[in-house]
Amino acid sequence: NTKAVAYVAAITFIFLNLTGHCYGDLQFGFYNGKCGTSDVEDIVRRTVVAKFFADKTIAPALIRMQFHDCFVNGCDASILLDGTNSEKTAPPNLSVRGYDVIDAAKVAVERVCPGVVSCADVIIMATRDVISLVNKTKCNGSYQNFIIIFNVHSGGGRYNVQTGRRDGTTSLAQNTASLPSPSTSVSSAIQAFASKRLTATDMIYLLGGHTIGVTHCSLFKDRLYNFKNTGKPDPNMDLALLSSLRRTCPQNATVNRAVNLDQNPFSSSMVDKSFYNQIMLRRGVLQIDQELAIDSLSKSTVAAIASSSDFTTKFGQAMVKLGAIQSGGRRYSVQTGRRDGRVSLARNTQTLPPPSASVSSAIRAFARKGLNPTDMLYLLGGHTIGIAHCSLFQDRLYNFQNSGKPDPTMDVTLLASLRKTCAQNATVDRTVNLDQNPLSSKVIDKSFYTQIMSRRGVLQIDQQLALDGLTKSKVAAIAASSDFNTKFGQAMVKMGAIQVLTGTQGEIRSSCRAIIDTQ
Repeated sequence: NTKAVAYVAAITFIFLNLTGHCYGDLQFGFYNGKCGTSDVEDIVRRTVVAKFFADKTIAPALIRMQFHDCFVNGCDASILLDGTNSEKTAPPNLSVRGYDVIDAAKVAVERVCPGVVSCADVIIMATRDVISLVNKTKCNGSYQNFIIIFNVHSGGGRYNVQTGRRDGTTSLAQNTASLPSPSTSVSSAIQAFASKRLTATDMIYLLGGHTIGVTHCSLFKDRLYNFKNTGKPDPNMDLALLSSLRRTCPQNATVNRAVNLDQNPFSSSMVDKSFYNQIMLRRGVLQIDQELAIDSLSKSTVAAIASSSDFTTKFGQAMVKLGAIQSGGRRYSVQTGRRDGRVSLARNTQTLPPPSASVSSAIRAFARKGLNPTDMLYLLGGHTIGIAHCSLFQDRLYNFQNSGKPDPTMDVTLLASLRKTCAQNATVDRTVNLDQNPLSSKVIDKSFYTQIMSRRGVLQIDQQLALDGLTKSKVAAIAASSDFNTKFGQAMVKMGAIQVLTGTQGEIRSSCRAIIDTQ
């Protein structure tokens, strides 16, 4: 049954990274005791302090560097590598600065602790330190710099960071294509951040990094003169700001000048929530910034942050999450020692539950393999990621159980959407996401359960999990839980122990595609 094989493949062949309080092998104080009596974080801090007082613009430069490093294949310092086609050479990175700060901090660390501290960790520590330095207090009409020492839980400006990263060995310009552009839509940006295991709220706080720093005219000039090829300016831009930006950025200028991202002149050099107030007044410079305050997906969060009192704390928390992108997650441990089987027959796949199986029959099928109903629910949660072909659920759209009508348990909006993709007499077997949340369909999380509770399950068995009396209470519990990834990993471990061959059973193949010829 090839359809059943495809169905089960969707839940079994998943690369999983688990999240938790700590990220992967990262930990607070990773270098404690690894460099004798030297305090690695203090060495980096002192270097950053010296650099900051010589050039305060390194603050936005390092914030941007961390984002551009972490968003491209994780926080691995690949942005620092030289090369004719390295990330440094890609258009989004041509204006990235701060390399000298990282180099100086690395030299200082190597002097007392050679070969131990990664460049990736230096970027994370240096960015944290420069954020703590950037806030200013006004005294007697002049600004005086000061350091606010705090941790991420108590507010202030200096948050604790996890360390233990390793430096990457690959840096390719084409990999920067994952960086969201300044003109991206809010929904596209949310999807891009979700692919890095960052929520919409994380994204809004991280874009709050635009509370400091500058951008060049070329990145928003279309908003001033020819927005979306209309020959007119962006109607969402405040008229006074439009006039001001046009003076700085003439239409036919040959010099690519810079303007502050935060258009509040009293706050453009501080890490604070002023940015959100500005975009609510339609004074955002970049298109994505302005859209945050207008789009229904983000505007309520923007308003909440603008009226909050804990922006610096939440910004620090978001920076910590950014620093953990693709650092390995908290992988679950697996048992090993299996032997390879010598028999593979097509007819044996009849034990695979089909996509149209009832909940009770699926429970029995899993029970025969030593898995309980809760294990089954978590394993089917693998449908939080991946796709299904129209042929596996087309009967639900047009002729459910030979009724000549669609499945009445399917959300009508989803039904209309799926019918557009899977026409009744189509000759091409197209695909759709199993998790119908567009902001989460590429992330292993509990979104799948929320979707099926809203009657937005694609496969019949998926939808029935949220309706059947045998499982619906457990589905609701998982949807409301905070430990899905951990429990999913545990279920995957149990599945990996089904009828394994060990000892002298089976064989160890030299090629995974063929049994060993014993003739």
